[in-house]
Amino acid sequence: MTLRPPTADDVRELGEQLHLDLDESEVEDFRRLVTEGLASYETVRKRAGSTSATISDRSVSGRPSPDSDPLNAWITRCEVSGDADGPWTTPASASKTTSPSRASR
Repeated sequence: MTLRPPTADDVRELGEQLHLDLDESEVEDFRRLVTEGLASYETVRKRAGSTSATISDRSVSGRPSPDSDPLNAWITRCEVSGDADGPWTTPASASKTTSPSRASR
């Protein structure tokens, strides 16, 4: 089932329910953002039926040592590996870390 993108009237009505005074450009901005989000949801929904990806290894290493986590940013660390060429594979250049950078100190 494909989700219907909101119309400008839908956004306007919801804005009124939430006591937001939206001008026409804001209504269009919200409508566009929700529509883009729905497109992303559809991509995930289509891939959800895929059973080719399997988790081949998962390791939880626990709390990192103070030397490897000088900013005390990690609660626990783990690594999950899967198929090298499955539908959820992300190129190495697109991966990111969730720990804060040293520049944010």
